[in-house]
This record gives sequence, C-alpha cells and structure tokens, in this order.
Amino acid sequence: MIKKKLADAQRCISNEDYLAAQNTINSLLKIDPYNSKAKELLEECKNGIEKQKQKVFLAYQIACKDGTISALQSFISRYPNSEYVSEVKSRIEDYSLWQKAKEQNTISAYNNYLSQSTILAYKNDAEDAITTLRSEIEWNNCKTSNDEDRISSFVQKYSSSKYADQAKYRLNILKGERYYASNNYTLAYTYLNDANNYQPLIGAPAAHLKAINEKREFESVISSSDVSKLKNYISKLSIYSPFYVPTSNKLAVLLGSALSTYSSDYSMNEALAYAKDDDTRATVKRYINKVKADKEYYERQRKKIARKRWWSRNFKFGIDADFGTSIGGASGADMFYSTGLIFRFGNVDNLFSLVTGLKYRWFRVMPDYDGYYDNGKTEWQHFAGGLNVPLSMRFNLGKATSNSSIYFGLGAEYGFKMFAAKGMDEIVNKNYLSIYPQLGVMWSNFEISCYWKTYSISPFVEYASSNFEEYKCNSLLGMQMSVYF
Repeated sequence: MIKKKLADAQRCISNEDYLAAQNTINSLLKIDPYNSKAKELLEECKNGIEKQKQKVFLAYQIACKDGTISALQSFISRYPNSEYVSEVKSRIEDYSLWQKAKEQNTISAYNNYLSQSTILAYKNDAEDAITTLRSEIEWNNCKTSNDEDRISSFVQKYSSSKYADQAKYRLNILKGERYYASNNYTLAYTYLNDANNYQPLIGAPAAHLKAINEKREFESVISSSDVSKLKNYISKLSIYSPFYVPTSNKLAVLLGSALSTYSSDYSMNEALAYAKDDDTRATVKRYINKVKADKEYYERQRKKIARKRWWSRNFKFGIDADFGTSIGGASGADMFYSTGLIFRFGNVDNLFSLVTGLKYRWFRVMPDYDGYYDNGKTEWQHFAGGLNVPLSMRFNLGKATSNSSIYFGLGAEYGFKMFAAKGMDEIVNKNYLSIYPQLGVMWSNFEISCYWKTYSISPFVEYASSNFEEYKCNSLLGMQMSVYF
C-alpha cells in the first residue's frame, strides 16, 4: 500500500497536480509517519503549489493589464479554479463602463465610472488614472516655477508619478543654484551633480557645475606634491585660467625644493620658468643658489680629494740603496755604496715616470787581486764619501703582474766630494758625473733594478796610482732597491 501511494504521488507531481499528490502523501504519513521519501515528496509538493500560485497570479496580472474581454475570458478558461476567477468575471461584467471611461481619459469620466459602477471591478485602476491626470495637471502648472516648496510638495504628493523624476531634477537645479549664489559650493555641487546624473544640464547650471568641478579639481591638484600630476594638470589649462598662476607657482616651488647637487642647469631653469610672481621667483632662486653653492663646495672637495689621490698615487717619497762594482781594470776592484732619500713621479700604470733624490755615496777600493795582506788583513781602503743627485727617466715596457710593471730607464748622476780619507785628497776628484741605463720592476711601494753606470767624470783622478790603474773606475755594474711610503 505504501509503495502504491508513493507511486501515485509521484505520478501526480509529474502531471503538476500537486494538491492531489499532497493529499495522497498526507494519507500515507498517517500510516507511516516517519517515511523519509514521503516527507521529501511533500516538500516538493509545497514548492510546486507555491510556483503554481505565482504563475496564476502573473497570468491574472497580464489579463487585467490587457483588459480586453478575450484576455479575461482566456484566463478563466485556463484557470477555472483560480481564486481570481470571480474578480475576472466582475471585470468582464464591468468592462463596457470602464472602457468608456478609459476612452475619454478625463477625471470626470473616471469619477462617472466610480459613481455609476455597481461592481467597481476597475476601482483601483480608475483611482490610479485620476491620480495620474491630477499629477500631470499639477506638474504642468509648476514645472517652470522657481518655488522650491511647491515642487517639493509635488514630489511628496506624487512620488509614484511619472513626473516625479522631472520634479526632482528641477528641485535639485533650484537648490544647487541657490547654494552656488551663496558660495556654498559643496552643497551646490551635491544638488547640481545629482541633477546632471539624471539629465545633462544646460545653460547657467551647466556652466556653474563646470566651474565647481574645475575648482574641485584645482583644490585636489594644488594640495598634491606629485610633480607629474601638476604638470599634467597645467598642460590642460589655458594661461587665462584663474588656476594657471597658482598651479604654476606651486609647481615651481616643488621643482625648486627637489633640486640637488645632481640637478642640471635645465632643471634649475625649468623651476624658475614656472615661477609667475616675484615672491615665488625669490623662493626658487634661494633653492637654486643653495644648490649651486653646495655644488661648488662639493666640486672643490672633489677636486681636492682627486688632487690628493693623484699626488698620493703619482708622487712617492722613500729611501733608496744601491751598490756597484767595477767589472774591468788591470788590477784590484772598486765597490761603491750609496743610500739616501728618493722621490718618484709616476706609477705602474704611467708610460713614463721620473725619479730623483739625494744620496750619500761611499767609495772603496781594493788595489790587489788577492784582497789580503800577508798578515791576513784586508786590503780594502776607504777613499772618500760624496753627496750625489740622481735623475732617472723610466719608460714602462708593460705589466709584470696586475700591480707591477717592467721598465727601462736612462739615468744620470751628479756628485761632489764631501770628504776624502786621510792622504786621499789628491786621488779623489771634487765632483763626478755618470750616466746609466737600467732595467727594473716597479710596484706601487717598491722597486728593484739593475744598472750599467759609466762615468764621464770619474770620482778618482785618472792613474792616481804609480803602479796600477785601479782608480780609474770608468764603469760599474750595480743593483738598486727603493722602498716608498
């Protein structure tokens, strides 16, 4: 039995006979009150019944809106059991009288219908029509009025009228113009903008709304510190606009305050060009003068540092030591030592460098080849000491490492005797001069080189010894080392 009732209910639902399905399910629930399927179908019936009611009501509204006898009779045919049937029948009976009132479409015609009809099937329609006609008459009487109270009263009284929006439009214009005249631009904008949203304004209200919008845009831009925003805004302004000068001055001050030591002359001139009055020009010039003063200061500092760095890199002061020995002669050997202060102009990256200084030199000679007396004492003799000034020009041959270079140099050395050993005054010349090529390696703070020194004026008097020529000393082979600080 339960299965059969469920099947019957589902069939009725399929045929959209929801009332029959609902009755079947209710009888089933009396037998099996906890049947979940039955409860599910019952909920479906309720939804179906509600949808049918809405469908019938929509059909009723369409029939009434059409208002013809055929439309009303068609509704009765389709929904004979509807709750609206009696109302539709009344409209059919009252149709002729209502149709006559509609054709005349006057207040008196609709009042005649209301007084003559016994059924009053179209009572609401007649009353709505009367209200519409009265609102039309009232609107025609006040649509050109400047009386805000009268138009406001119309809006309140006929809020559903088709003229309500036009009345609101007119009312917003009147209020907006009144506030504009009193310089209350905030409220003027509110009302005029509302009116413009409904329908584009024309004439004075349109001009006033445009002026307010321009002022609002100006106030927004002038309160900004965005240079690009101000530039974009002023590019659209006429030079005759009342907002052009203050905007240009604001832009000048912003550009002036943004100047820095990296700013170009173009940027400074641009800031000054935007200044349109004396006070603004004075302000911008103060910014420019400060930047120029800062640039001059930093330029002086930069040059000072650059010069210091250049001198630090290209001028070196240090100490130097070298020794040389003769490589020829009939007998004996010569050994010269020197040390002193040295100055170098140039560095490992330069093509040329120059070295000079002041050095003290010792002259020692060993007359015999064996180097010792018979009693075992050395025969080296100290002949003299002298002060000499070297001068060497170096040519950079190339890099030895990333921070060193190989160089070829050509030097000259002038010296003079400071003192001679006892008994050697006649043997040692008062001054001497030599030239020498050299080959060496240069670092930033160190040098080492070999040289071949030839004396054009020898330190010794030629053939000072009666037996040998060991004092002649024409050539020396030596090594030189320098340390720079």
